[in-house]
Amino acid sequence: LHPGVLRHVGLGGALDAHCGELRRGPGPAVAFDHAGVPARLPDDVALCLYRNAQEALRNAARHAAARTVRVTLTGGPDGVTLAVADDGTGLDPAAAGRGGLGLVSMHERA
Repeated sequence: LHPGVLRHVGLGGALDAHCGELRRGPGPAVAFDHAGVPARLPDDVALCLYRNAQEALRNAARHAAARTVRVTLTGGPDGVTLAVADDGTGLDPAAAGRGGLGLVSMHERA
């Protein structure tokens, strides 16, 4: 499903709104920064980045016990970069993807 917010306010606005919703909840403090992102991206690219950001934020709150999360979206001549960093407990790369679909789906989207 393609969230309508992506079409109405673009990827930067959609991620800003999503991070704002999370800030009002009981989870980690979420900061969002963006710069140089084109106003319009292909629908599949915007959806991929949006869904991967959602999953990364969900993982930080649920599994990493993060207190703070920073989402950064930057655009440049070579494309768009999404980074999600948190102060959580981390994960064992060998165990990543076992028992859940979050990381698997993120990898498949990318």
